[in-house]
Amino acid sequence: MSIYLGYGYLTWTTGTYWENALRKLADVKFCGIGKESFPEANAGFDIASSLPAVRETDVFIYIDSGEPYFPRNIHKLRCLTACYLIDLHVDCAFRMELAKYFDVIFLAQKDYLEVFNKKGFKNVFWVPFGADPEIYLKQDLPIKYDIGFVGHVRSDNLKRNKLLESLSNKYLMNDFRKVYTPEETSRIYCSSKMIFNCSANGDLNMRVFEALSCGRMLLTDNIGNGLTDLLQDRRHLVIFRNEDELYALTEYYLKNDSEREAIGRAGHQHFLLNHTYEQRMKLVLELICAQQRANPEAKAFFREKSSMDISLSMAAIYSHWKLSAEAGKELFKDNTLSTFILKCWYLLKIRLQQVKNILLKRLSNK
Repeated sequence: MSIYLGYGYLTWTTGTYWENALRKLADVKFCGIGKESFPEANAGFDIASSLPAVRETDVFIYIDSGEPYFPRNIHKLRCLTACYLIDLHVDCAFRMELAKYFDVIFLAQKDYLEVFNKKGFKNVFWVPFGADPEIYLKQDLPIKYDIGFVGHVRSDNLKRNKLLESLSNKYLMNDFRKVYTPEETSRIYCSSKMIFNCSANGDLNMRVFEALSCGRMLLTDNIGNGLTDLLQDRRHLVIFRNEDELYALTEYYLKNDSEREAIGRAGHQHFLLNHTYEQRMKLVLELICAQQRANPEAKAFFREKSSMDISLSMAAIYSHWKLSAEAGKELFKDNTLSTFILKCWYLLKIRLQQVKNILLKRLSNK
C-alpha cells in the first residue's frame, strides 16, 4: 500500500507531523502544495488525472492544515480516501462539507463524533493530536520561569488572553506574545516549572501533548473532547475548572516541587507509551486497513452525486478560502443562466451562515 498524502505545506503544520511519522511506517508520496509536488499542483488541481498510477490498494489522505488546498476530483480516485479534520471547534459546518469527499473520516476532537454520526457520516473515527518527542524534547535545563506558554494570543480569545495577562503580572513567564519555533518552544517548556494551557474553544490542542513530551507538569483547563479519556487529573497533568481554581493550583504546585515534578515525570512516561505521532499513525493505518477489508467499495458521500452537486460544493469550499479564481471555475462550469444563478444563491447562503457563526462566536466570548 502506498499513501498519497495531501495538505498545504507549512514548516510545522499538523501535516508535517503526520508525514514524518508515516514515513517511518509506510511508503508515502506527498501530493500537496508548498514543497515538492506536481508541476500543475495548486489549491484546486485535478488530482485524479495527476495520480494515474494509484492502485485500489493505495490510500489518499487529506489533512486539514497549512495553506488552503483541496484538489478537484477526489471522489474519482480509484483508491480509498481519508481525511483528518482538525479545526472543528472553529467551523464544523465547513469541515462537514469537506468530509463528504472521503470514505474514512478522522477527527481531532472527540465530541464531534456524535455530531458527524447524526448527520449520516459513516466510518468516522477519533484520532487526537500527538507530539514528536524528537522535536519536543525532554531536556535537563536550568529553571528560568515559573510558568511557560507558547501559542496564539488572538484578540478573539478573550479568556486565554485574560488569564495570561493575570498570570504574567504575578509570576515569572516567558514572553508569550512572541512566535517561537518548536525547538525554542521545547527549551522554554523545559526551562519552566510548569506549562500553562487554555483551549481556544474547548479543543484538545497540540499543546497538551507537546507539554507532556517535554516532561514538565501541565496545568490546563477542563477541555473535554476526550482529555480525561486519555490522561488522569493529578497523575499525568492538573486540570483547573475555573479562574479561582487556576490561581489556587498555581500557588500550590509552585510551592510543592516534589509533587509537581512527579506529575511531570508521570505525564512524560505516559506520553511516550501512548501519545507520540508514530503511535497515532499506527492507529490510522490499522483503521484504514480494517476499512479496506470490511468495505472494499468506496463510501464517500460524493462518490454517487451529480456533477452539479459537486460543482456547488467545490465552489462553496473555494469561496470559503477566498480563492475567487477557483470558485469561478466551478460557477462557470455550466454556462446556463439558471445554473449560474442557483450556484450564486447557494454561495450567498453559505456566506451568510459563516457570518452568523462568527457573530455567535464573538458573542459567546464576551
